[in-house]
Amino acid sequence: KKPYIEQPDSDGRPDRELADIWWRNHLRRELSIMVALFTGQYKSELTCATCGYASARFEPFSTLTLPLPEDTKRNITVVMISKSGAVSPLKYSVRV
Repeated sequence: KKPYIEQPDSDGRPDRELADIWWRNHLRRELSIMVALFTGQYKSELTCATCGYASARFEPFSTLTLPLPEDTKRNITVVMISKSGAVSPLKYSVRV
């Protein structure tokens, strides 16, 4: 059975120190070669709009979704060959 480990709040600690605590706690529950090779951490921070208190968390992730830019233009290549053969073929590329 995996132990329950309460994750600490930032309480003004430096990010590096807090991230190390969260990572050690994560490894106590999820220690494997896959976790060691393919898991990372991301930081999320919430700030109270009333009092300004900021709370940071370092959550583990094993997949990361990234948006890929969608290219709306295409390259069109045209090769022009003269009917008579007197001129060498000409290659044109246009981005539309």
